[in-house]
Amino acid sequence: MQAKFSEKQRAITSGQTIALYIQDELV
Repeated sequence: MQAKFSEKQRAITSGQTIALYIQDELV
């Protein structure tokens, strides 16, 4: 369960990083 949680959190973090990168490119 702990590993699943960290894996999910890592996916969310990378998703936020990509979103910020895309926002930066649009601006």
